[in-house]
Amino acid sequence: MQVAAYDTRDAAVTLQRSLISRGLEARVVGTTKPFRVRVGYYDTRAKADAAAQQLKSKQLTVYVTEAEPR
Repeated sequence: MQVAAYDTRDAAVTLQRSLISRGLEARVVGTTKPFRVRVGYYDTRAKADAAAQQLKSKQLTVYVTEAEPR
């Protein structure tokens, strides 16, 4: 799931660290802008949608996206 996109890698890494400190598996995706901050990997779209609802209840804005290759 994508939680944000930034023009600078530094801004994306700052959010990534904040999310990790909250117990989320966060990563920065991309080598040029926009640098996307994403959390989690899910086996199915249904699982991703359910996880998105839980994060939204914690006041996070999230978008379910297709994962980049690991």
